[in-house]
Amino acid sequence: MVNKLMREENKNENNSNILNKDKELWRIGVICKKDCFFLTEEILKILLKMGCEWKIVSSSYTIKCRKRIIEENKINEKIELANPLIVEIKIFGEVEADNKHEFLVDIHKKSGAVMEFLQFSSTLISSMQQEGLVIFK
Repeated sequence: MVNKLMREENKNENNSNILNKDKELWRIGVICKKDCFFLTEEILKILLKMGCEWKIVSSSYTIKCRKRIIEENKINEKIELANPLIVEIKIFGEVEADNKHEFLVDIHKKSGAVMEFLQFSSTLISSMQQEGLVIFK
């Protein structure tokens, strides 16, 4: 009986560790030199090229997006993966008080695999750099 209880405790601890691991905070910030409206337009164009779908969450320049990941099973029916990457992108104005022409783009992983988030962020930032939006300090 004691062994059974100990196994249940270990199982619960393992489950809580897995849940906490999924809730890890992963964020990447990029400083840009265009205003919030222009940045939002350019980011949406980049997301479209990346094959993402999105929803503008509020009027405060927040975009919630995910990559369209569809697999085909043996019967050629389209099915979605169980844990898709969901990312929230927020744009903040006036990062530093002395420089009013810099804006922060915060890329935040809401769900999905960490490596997939890092690859997504890398592609997004590279595309932003190609458009001349990113400032390197």
